[in-house]
Amino acid sequence: MILFTVLSVFALLRAVQHKNKFAAGFSALVLLVFLFTDLVMVLNWFNALDDVMAAIGLA
Repeated sequence: MILFTVLSVFALLRAVQHKNKFAAGFSALVLLVFLFTDLVMVLNWFNALDDVMAAIGLA
């Protein structure tokens, strides 16, 4: 998952350099999704996911 996040950053940078608004918007959306999933994955690695979910009222 982290590799896809890094690739999404490169895709966003290239889309912005080429002034392609559609590709930049799509890449930004993909990057946000992958950043969120990476955050959840890392929180789970450190056994902090349950604490975070309880803090925001989801558990």
